[in-house]
Amino acid sequence: MASVPGSLRRLLMAPSLADVSFAGRGFPVVETAATRQLETIPQTVVTGFEWGIESKSLWETERRLSLVDEELRGFAYEGATMASVIRDSMPGRGGRTAELLQGAGRRHIFLNYIGIGFAMAKLPRPLWKKAVPALDGDDLYPSMSWLAVDGYGFDRAYFAPERWVDEQRLDTPYGWEDRPGYFQRAGGPGHRASPVVHPRRRGGCRVRRGQPVRLRSQAGPVGRCRARGHVRRLLHRGGAGHASRPVG
Repeated sequence: MASVPGSLRRLLMAPSLADVSFAGRGFPVVETAATRQLETIPQTVVTGFEWGIESKSLWETERRLSLVDEELRGFAYEGATMASVIRDSMPGRGGRTAELLQGAGRRHIFLNYIGIGFAMAKLPRPLWKKAVPALDGDDLYPSMSWLAVDGYGFDRAYFAPERWVDEQRLDTPYGWEDRPGYFQRAGGPGHRASPVVHPRRRGGCRVRRGQPVRLRSQAGPVGRCRARGHVRRLLHRGGAGHASRPVG
């Protein structure tokens, strides 16, 4: 059960499921079974965030996440990780993100890093130093923390495409792993974040009836669909359940 403060956090911070639909983002996509399935990805992220931001205990969050279909569970962890980072940044809190990533979220580590970046997009920069917890273990891929920067750029371009996609603005440098210049390229401009892109924006690929649609790679920082058949294969493979596991 959520506490009153938890419910308030959810109401204040979580977008609605409609907000992250194609229609909610203003993308002129004809509704099909394929587009509805694609919409479940950001909606699952939002659902994971809601559970993570309002649940009293991490056990309750993890129990809810375990009920998500395996093909989408990694995206739910992505949202829950975002929530954990935000909660850890609050006064008197800490350790929730590390516990989540080292526990049941371990097998979704790449998506978890992207969720950290989503949280960074909502937090002031002085709080970023504690966003990525100290992680031990090769299977936690600490060198892949740059995925957090990619998640940060994705969030900004997805929710403010006019600024970061259309205008291709560069973000203010930040010394992420002492590489402020690379931070600008890894986190933006909008093409690095790789959101679904409106036809008037740059870099889309033709998927259906001339509708350019760009997709975030589930196994790495950035990816594009190049043909309608590729989207179908992506849906057939099942998404997060495959991308959550390290490759090789």
